[in-house]
Amino acid sequence: MGFLGRLFGSKPAFEDRVWMTEKLKLDDVVRHASVEASLIVYHFAETGERVRSRLDESGLDYQLLRRPSSSELERLSGLSVLAADEVPDEIQRGQGRRSAQVAGAPRCRVQLVEHFPTPLRDDQVLNLHAILPPGSEFFCYVGLDEAWIATMLGSSTRQLLDQLGMSDSEPLTHSMIGGALRRAQEQIEKKRRKIESYARSSAEWMQLNMSG
Repeated sequence: MGFLGRLFGSKPAFEDRVWMTEKLKLDDVVRHASVEASLIVYHFAETGERVRSRLDESGLDYQLLRRPSSSELERLSGLSVLAADEVPDEIQRGQGRRSAQVAGAPRCRVQLVEHFPTPLRDDQVLNLHAILPPGSEFFCYVGLDEAWIATMLGSSTRQLLDQLGMSDSEPLTHSMIGGALRRAQEQIEKKRRKIESYARSSAEWMQLNMSG
């Protein structure tokens, strides 16, 4: 359990799944996508396109959610894909509340397929835990070649991963990596431009929004 678990204490179960490359990361996302009750969430449009392409290639049936209501998210069934900025506003603000009817709904597996360069956007998505059925799980996926991660963590992190025994066949879930990611997000938050520009990818976001 990484920094996401610490963020919300013992309420939901979180796991950061760290891979050497984005390709390996997406392989893992698709491999663990469940057709029973699974929600894949992405931040950037290019990531969403890659995820949907991989799901199509794998022959998995899914629905692309468009501005779902809180009640729709409470009762998810099957495999769904959602852009992070389309999570209902009240949930993003941390004001979502689980209804009594959700108790009998199946537990949901939430797969956040990328971290945003700054922490607030991740936190807004993770507020979903307040409305989903008890026992729902959250997994966050990292590819170390993603633009903001490669820029902020650098070669020292790669050396640390080697020491921790990282390979291409298994993700790393060590809490030290989760802590490093959170600190990197906080550093970006301090350095970014005050007025944020829209970007289709994390690489474009870094180009448009980092000062200096």
